[in-house]
Amino acid sequence: MRGTYTASYQLTGVAAAKTLLYLTAPSAAVVELLSAKVTNVNVTTAEQLDIGLAKITTLGTPTATTLTAKATEGGSGAAGSTVKANVTASEPTYEVDGASIALYLDRQGMNNLSGYFYDPLPEERPAVAPSASVGIKLLATPSNSYTLDVELTWREIG
Repeated sequence: MRGTYTASYQLTGVAAAKTLLYLTAPSAAVVELLSAKVTNVNVTTAEQLDIGLAKITTLGTPTATTLTAKATEGGSGAAGSTVKANVTASEPTYEVDGASIALYLDRQGMNNLSGYFYDPLPEERPAVAPSASVGIKLLATPSNSYTLDVELTWREIG
């Protein structure tokens, strides 16, 4: 499908709750989220992890690594979205409701040995408005230090 992109990154030494990867949609396009995944590379002892995919209300200026998205099909131009991984300072603020309860597009308790996979049906795929941001976050501090592979696939419309 033209206009579809993937960005992935390997984070080492993850030992605290943090944003693993975030995407900011281009100003002239809507982004449709197609899939997300987080897998554990190095820890063989089972542990329950809490992963959330949510809209970011205030991005601020997080310290993170800029990624280059790869088109999943020939004929697509460069991605218009900005994607960054491994936020190490200035965490973004995520969307909450009036009671300060975080609102998630998806949230899963995952066994680190099996991974987190978000593959919504076409009717369930969330749209990210132009210039808006969405992030994948490890929501609780793990017992172990992890090497995590994180990946996001999306389509730009417009």
